[in-house]
Amino acid sequence: MGLLPAISLWDAISDLPPLNVREGEEEQPYISEPLNNYQSWIRNGSKTLYNHVAMDHSQRLVERFKHIKWGESSSDAPKEHGARRRNGNGELSEISYDQNNRRLNPYKPSHTIAASFYANFLHPFQHRNLTAREGARIQSFPDTYRFLGKKTVVSHKLLHREERFDEKFLCQYNQVGNAVPPILAQAIALHLQEKLELCPKAIGTL
Repeated sequence: MGLLPAISLWDAISDLPPLNVREGEEEQPYISEPLNNYQSWIRNGSKTLYNHVAMDHSQRLVERFKHIKWGESSSDAPKEHGARRRNGNGELSEISYDQNNRRLNPYKPSHTIAASFYANFLHPFQHRNLTAREGARIQSFPDTYRFLGKKTVVSHKLLHREERFDEKFLCQYNQVGNAVPPILAQAIALHLQEKLELCPKAIGTL
């Protein structure tokens, strides 16, 4: 049996409500029907959409995003829209990060979702980073799976240094990015089950 073709980013998230900066709710209704089989499957009968909340970007950051095309990142934005130095009285920074705020191509498979994906990727059409739910869709988490806690937290090193131990937890984005995608976990489990059944002696040693 051959491998099924990979779905595109847009196959995974195109039915989710469009959001501008600071829009969205932790619980909200769907506004459209699923547009393909993957979306029907991943909704899993859910009547409520969770964790679809846009980041609180500054207007300056939004203006930078507007100049980033598919496949480009913050380092490709015009210089006047580049990052500013911290405490630099508005001076432009000479440092650029080509892995930050990369605009995803909607018609290709997504890049790998990592724990810091809230700063890694831009929505293909909207001028913002992905929401936690969009990341969860890419990771193959059903919409019925809700991620609790804050969207993001400050550096754990800073929290430890300031002894803010009660704030050290995994935020929604970290939970999504650190997880093994459920479909991948299922594929691994089925493969192991098949191989172990072919090797009954191995089963007896487990």
